[in-house]
Amino acid sequence: GRPGAAAFTGKVAVYALTPAAVEPARRLLVGLPATGFFAARLAGQVAAGEGNFFPAGGFRQQVRDNWRRYDGHLFIMAAGIVLRTIAGLLADKTVDPAVVAADERGEYCISLLSGHIGGANRLARQAAALLGGQAVITTATDVQGLLAFDELAASRGWQVLNPEQIKALNSLLLARRPIGIACEPEVFQRFFAGDESLVHVPAGGETSGLAGLVVVDDAVVKPQADQPVLFLRRPRLALGIGCRRGVAAAAIDDAVTRLFARHGFSPAQVAAVASVDVKRDEEGLLAFASGRGWPLTFFAAAELAAVEVPSPSVRVREAVGSPSVSEAAALLAAGGKLLVPKEKFGALTLAVAAWPPAPAAAGSREEGLQP
Repeated sequence: GRPGAAAFTGKVAVYALTPAAVEPARRLLVGLPATGFFAARLAGQVAAGEGNFFPAGGFRQQVRDNWRRYDGHLFIMAAGIVLRTIAGLLADKTVDPAVVAADERGEYCISLLSGHIGGANRLARQAAALLGGQAVITTATDVQGLLAFDELAASRGWQVLNPEQIKALNSLLLARRPIGIACEPEVFQRFFAGDESLVHVPAGGETSGLAGLVVVDDAVVKPQADQPVLFLRRPRLALGIGCRRGVAAAAIDDAVTRLFARHGFSPAQVAAVASVDVKRDEEGLLAFASGRGWPLTFFAAAELAAVEVPSPSVRVREAVGSPSVSEAAALLAAGGKLLVPKEKFGALTLAVAAWPPAPAAAGSREEGLQP
């Protein structure tokens, strides 16, 4: 069947105004890649290292200052306060950050803004799990138990090349109209199979009788004149690897195969493998990268140590001089965002980052379309 949403991996700002909000804020700060922002009057309850303080009357300015610096904003307060605070900051669903409001008891975590592309639905579900509460999701496709195309793209790091078509395709999905998915067979099986209204269209395949089309990775297809078409592109990936001495190439290959199967990545997406420079002579790692035909990059421990990561390790710092190898190496190689935080496979740790999306050149969306 089609996969559920992945975890929210961006940077989160957590806001608390009242004493009752401090404890749920702490739980969120422990469980998320988050920074806390507390009203100054809470300084007696909150240690200096737990977050930042804004002065009386400074809440709105703090949110304004943070708005573009964070991928998600999680407010532990009434939704009305949140809406009045962010109203003047909103731009568009394709660029606005995720906004979630949670009550002070942590019973409800409400996805308010950018549920799909921004990831607020995913953030609300994670926050609810951490607080022992319930996520409140109101986007129509989620209510109907459907995975919207923009939610799929956002949760997997795919680029939506023409977001103006999202509404049309999601409306067809809600109406259970037949939609063609032009992509590789394995991509269809992984992400779209199991929904009877979605039809796989192979390269050059028939598109008549379909209400709309979704084209993945410039698949070659000829749409009908009246069909709306949504273009999605999977990102180039950097695979970060940390490993103990003497690990075999076969063990790395098996772990990477399992990681990719779990997250729905294709080997064709990989543009780089990266690790710490003390592994330059690691025979298993060299043989693995060579066997896959993937370029291998090494970074100095000091370079890796300067990268902010969600899963730093004191033990790793003692061993190689950086608190992170796999996450930091993946981020440095890609220069983009972390899609899969560190996962352990025996003597290995693996992480995956995506290259920043390339701007769509004029006419590039039509490159795969047959004349």
